[in-house]
Amino acid sequence: MSSVYLMGEDSSTMQLERIACKDEDKELQTLLQHNLDLLPGDQIDPERKLRWLLVKREMPVPNPSSGAIWWSIDFFLLDQFGIPTLVECKRCN
Repeated sequence: MSSVYLMGEDSSTMQLERIACKDEDKELQTLLQHNLDLLPGDQIDPERKLRWLLVKREMPVPNPSSGAIWWSIDFFLLDQFGIPTLVECKRCN
């Protein structure tokens, strides 16, 4: 299992403690909702810093044949150019 480190101004490192979560999915989604800049926009467009606008959280996705709600997407975002971005939070062990 990998670790996360914090690097100080003097280049020293400190390993961060793992924190047990009650509901990682909800806690991850709450963290992301309040910190949309955590999304790696530079991987999408290295030339421009993307800014995000949250349009809808838990956006329903209908079944194309029946119209019934099939599932939901965690986040529906727009960038400053009006390009939609769909975000689904997943936990990895």
